[in-house]
Amino acid sequence: MIMYADHVIKSLGRYALCSEFAKGGIATVHFGRLMGPAGFGRMVAIKRLFPEFARDSEFIRVLIDEARLAARVNHPNVVQTLDVVFCDDEACLVMEYVRGVPLSLLMKRARQRGQRIDVGVVSSVMSNVFHGLHAAHEATDEYGRPLKVVHRDVSPQNLLCGVDGITRVDFGIAKTTGYTAMTRDGYVKGKLAYMSPEQIMGAEIDRRTDIFAGGVVLWELLTGERLFGGGRPGEVVGRIIGGAAEAPSHTAPWVGVAFDAIVLQCLERDRNLRFATARESAMELEECSPMAPASEIGAWVEDLAGDVLEVHRELLKEIESGLAGQQDSLCETIVRAPSVLDGEEKTPSGDIAAPPEEATNEVRTDEIAADSESRSLQRLSRWALRRPFFCFGQLTTRSLPGIHTPLPLLRSPESLAHQRF
Repeated sequence: MIMYADHVIKSLGRYALCSEFAKGGIATVHFGRLMGPAGFGRMVAIKRLFPEFARDSEFIRVLIDEARLAARVNHPNVVQTLDVVFCDDEACLVMEYVRGVPLSLLMKRARQRGQRIDVGVVSSVMSNVFHGLHAAHEATDEYGRPLKVVHRDVSPQNLLCGVDGITRVDFGIAKTTGYTAMTRDGYVKGKLAYMSPEQIMGAEIDRRTDIFAGGVVLWELLTGERLFGGGRPGEVVGRIIGGAAEAPSHTAPWVGVAFDAIVLQCLERDRNLRFATARESAMELEECSPMAPASEIGAWVEDLAGDVLEVHRELLKEIESGLAGQQDSLCETIVRAPSVLDGEEKTPSGDIAAPPEEATNEVRTDEIAADSESRSLQRLSRWALRRPFFCFGQLTTRSLPGIHTPLPLLRSPESLAHQRF
């Protein structure tokens, strides 16, 4: 461990892991800094998995697969996934750092103050959300094939409102109660009160599942109330599956009927009656009400969460000033950690390493030592990101060269004919 600033916990290869600023069910969220030569640096957010998850090889494999997907989405309304790093038994997801707070905090603060959220602010925030989701839904692989990405956990906790007035969708690790890591048969990913009927029933899901969840968030922003939340899980499920959702104007008379039509179409139980794309939802919102400008959104964020943002500002100032002047010397001592979003492996001579041999269909179940498995996982993480396997399909157990444990990879059935084995 290298202690070179008061707020630095340790080095993770080329990253400095700094003070924690949030905590969830499976990870803590930290300030971080990319440490480059010649004074180059960049602040990032690092999601640091709790040890029990960092040691779970199946969880890590799913994390790698989903990180590869998220890294394919590049849009102003999506928090950028930059890297996944394994170092000293740590597993971390490196994200773009955004000065802002979760929408859930802003909604809570507004309720505590008894404030309505202006419909122009609501329209702007949710238009950003739907545009970000649409970008993810339209993402393709390196060969232009649709990835068919579905977020599956759209909720206020995973929507980040920045002081720049832009709202971004976080495709990283979900952080609150109700999240289930695995998505194999019998498991569901998401928060119950924001799940679509088909998601709860275990049916096949598509982009319209995210549109339903976005409709729930939109309803709650307009009314200041919970739509399906509260009560026992069975009661929540009953409210989602049975009966039609109530128009927001019935709870909040100041909401115009034009919003009612948009919200209720998002919340249709029959997915075929919902908007076909998230972009359509965004465009309807933009036509429904004047949009609050980014400067107004930023001021709204500062007003409701100024104390939190000020703490973050002070921490960042101390971190950056503590690292100033030390970066070049530190870069010489930090050993680069395996990074799963890096490019090709290189040999000591600097040449590009040959790709691993083709995988066979044989599944090996030999027991291996923990340190050997760790090295194999690191090899897997670098190899997997160069292969066109993408998640949200069925889990399939296969074996890879040098990996002596069953390997679940997620893939889309439609793309099987095109995948290279």
